[in-house]
Amino acid sequence: FMQFMVGLTTLYVYLVVERQKNRITPDLRLLNL
Repeated sequence: FMQFMVGLTTLYVYLVVERQKNRITPDLRLLNL
């Protein structure tokens, strides 16, 4: 059960990081233009 919770937490953190990346990438593109 502990490993399951750790897996969920890792997945959640991964999704949050990916969302942050997707939010930052367009800003960088605009700055490059």
